[in-house]
Amino acid sequence: GWRFGMKYELKHPIEHAGEKISELDLKEPTTKMCKQLGMPYTVDLDGMPHLNTAVCAAYISKLAGLPPSVIETLALKDFNVLCWMVMGFFGEGAE
Repeated sequence: GWRFGMKYELKHPIEHAGEKISELDLKEPTTKMCKQLGMPYTVDLDGMPHLNTAVCAAYISKLAGLPPSVIETLALKDFNVLCWMVMGFFGEGAE
């Protein structure tokens, strides 16, 4: 289940504080965090979710425990997968 968070192995490892990071461990977001950051997506008139990449990046930063500047160094493919993983925490319609 989503409850305990999710691990993701980066296709393109990144560096932080002189350490190579090849896996991110996303903790489960809390309601309090959602209040602060907002929802990571908007829903259009057809009910289709659209990622808000700025909000997703903020969640990835908080959930993985890495500064935003490090999240910005992620390869785009990794960032995209992580954004959808964040969406997965928000339940139905985000699969």
